[in-house]
Amino acid sequence: MKHILFVCEQNLCRSPTAEGIFQKLAREQLPDLRIIGHSAGTRVKVPGSDPSPAACAVALEHGVNISSLRARMLVPEDFYRYGYIFAMDCEILCDLNDMRPDTAATEPQLLLQYTNDARLREVKDPYGGGVTAYDRTFKLISSGVESFIQHIIRLMETDAP
Repeated sequence: MKHILFVCEQNLCRSPTAEGIFQKLAREQLPDLRIIGHSAGTRVKVPGSDPSPAACAVALEHGVNISSLRARMLVPEDFYRYGYIFAMDCEILCDLNDMRPDTAATEPQLLLQYTNDARLREVKDPYGGGVTAYDRTFKLISSGVESFIQHIIRLMETDAP
């Protein structure tokens, strides 16, 4: 089984959105592959918190229910458990690289690196930006997750006999 981890700061908006989108798309596009997405934060103030109401509402408008997810703090063991760890922005990527144990094989990367648009690097935090910011964030994350799933499909095709 493969495990994927999406990471933002508080694990309230971006990373739970990515987890929800990934779970939905993986079920639809990779039904025979045992692959699970999770999320965490680098600076979670209140572990167990619900995702942001705005993130939940926008995700639900797009057919993704993230309301049951709960915030959790990234732990050093995550670098051994997850085959892929995706940061939402460059600051989080730096935090992840600082937190990464020297012996961990998994190297964090930016989620949007798999998109075909070189201008897209980061998914900025929509907190406080209103519904429009959350909707743009949802679409950016969807693009990154979809591109990553296509990457997995290409890898599976090249490994097929």
